[in-house]
Amino acid sequence: MIKAAENIKTVCEEVEIQILSLAPFENFEGDNRPLEDRLQTANQWIEIARRLQAPYLQVPSQYSVDSIGDEDILLSELRQVADLGSAKQPLVSIAYEPLS
Repeated sequence: MIKAAENIKTVCEEVEIQILSLAPFENFEGDNRPLEDRLQTANQWIEIARRLQAPYLQVPSQYSVDSIGDEDILLSELRQVADLGSAKQPLVSIAYEPLS
C-alpha cells in the first residue's frame, strides 16, 4: 500500500492537486475488535496519509449496534489514534466526524 501511495502522490504532483484527507475508519472507536488490531490498521493509514502529504485522517463516529458505549473507552481510543498521527512528521491530524 505504501508503494501505491507513493505512485498516487506522483500523479497528484503531476496534475497539481493535493489530497486533503483520507476517510478509511468507519466504526473505529468502541468497536469489539481488539484495539491493538485497530491501532495497527490506523497506523498503516496514517503512514499512507504521510506519504500522500494529506494532513487529515477522518474518523466518522461509531454507528455499529454492537459497539461499546462507554464514553471513557471511546475517548481513550480516539486519543490513542490521535497520538499515532502526531508521533512523527509530517503530522496527521485526526478529524472526528460526528454522524447524525
